[in-house]
Amino acid sequence: MSNPTRTSDRYLVISGDGHAGPPLPGFAPYFDTDHAGEFDRYWRSRPSARQAEAAARGDLDALAGFLRGFMQATGGTPDAARRFSERALQATAGLFDSKIRDQFLDQEGIAAEILYGDGFVENQPPFSDIMVSNGQIFGGKPWPFELQLAGARAYNRWLAEFCNENPARRAGVIVLPAGHDIPALIEEIQRARVAGLRGGILVPRLEAGLPGYHAPYYDDLWAVAADLDLPVSVHGGNARAPDGPAVYGADEPLASFFHFTESTFFDRRPLWFFIWGGVFDRHPTLKLVFAEALSHWVPQELMRLDEMYDMWNSKALRDQIQRRPRDYWRTNCAITATFISRGEVEMRDQIGIENLLWGSDFPHPEGTWPYTGSCLQHAFHGVPTDETARILGGNALDFYDFDRKEMQSLAARIGPSPEVVLQEPVIRPEDYVGMGMR
Repeated sequence: MSNPTRTSDRYLVISGDGHAGPPLPGFAPYFDTDHAGEFDRYWRSRPSARQAEAAARGDLDALAGFLRGFMQATGGTPDAARRFSERALQATAGLFDSKIRDQFLDQEGIAAEILYGDGFVENQPPFSDIMVSNGQIFGGKPWPFELQLAGARAYNRWLAEFCNENPARRAGVIVLPAGHDIPALIEEIQRARVAGLRGGILVPRLEAGLPGYHAPYYDDLWAVAADLDLPVSVHGGNARAPDGPAVYGADEPLASFFHFTESTFFDRRPLWFFIWGGVFDRHPTLKLVFAEALSHWVPQELMRLDEMYDMWNSKALRDQIQRRPRDYWRTNCAITATFISRGEVEMRDQIGIENLLWGSDFPHPEGTWPYTGSCLQHAFHGVPTDETARILGGNALDFYDFDRKEMQSLAARIGPSPEVVLQEPVIRPEDYVGMGMR
């Protein structure tokens, strides 16, 4: 199949990892009547309720306060937090303002995005967070399933509306509660897909009492995903250690570091479940994509899994699954290397050039904004243009349902020039705080 990844000597850039969502009060109109009162109590009981209410009304000072608070809570100095909040304020408003978002994406040369939920500025999908935080970012226990489902439904309604304001450029990922009621999850997937969400399904969290993703318990869910051509998505940090709240302690940002370090294990669990559990054999067209989970681990992990498959005592496993783990990766998996490093680009053949997507993480501080151009130069200088084109946009064009003519037009208008990307950046911008120049 022809794959237009360069048009008028410009690259098509599709970010496989962007974030969107309003401060919590902005979700109120999207709740069913049965849960509207519970949601009102939920957000009003939070310490930042008045600030969130102001930010949802468009008060940029309140939004800046969330930015400063986030940067300091995760280890930034007060001065660094202040400087970042001043610089990033307008871009952060793009989390829920369509015109602002499009303006910044045009400046960055990004034609389209896969959009995930957030939590950056008190804008997480309602009831997806911990129930009791005690000042921690990671701790507490999950909300009841009924409220998780109501919050996911409200978020998906908001996201569908946001994506439909510019459907050519936005593919939203459907948020789900934990899988305590599979028919209810399927109903929400089907409803959200009809509403316009086409960027995938965020894998439901595993909670106490639930089987692993390999169990037949989930087969109807995976079948619907495959039938609707919706990848099952894993986003870095979404999975949580079951004993995290008990062992991390109450010290921030220490708990954050423990969580994100351990999430490299929990975020990869679906790969093992789907391969060893025969999920891809039962659902051969099902796609599994990892976002903001780095990608340097893929070659070593595939080697390890293949070695396990070949062990003398793995006959029962070989009798159960039809192919080697590496083969499932090539045909059923992709990884969005958010703020991709130079080292990951150099590993592209081992990861699989056709399995590797690029992500900006807009508008988070660790992402490539506002120096996406310099980040692309750092990662891709000297790399053959056809390989760069595939990673920056061609693979996403194949993996997701974007209109090719629309993408051609956008690439011709805003895409970066291969001649510029081929050049090694001269300097690293002093005010860049992200991870796109590793």
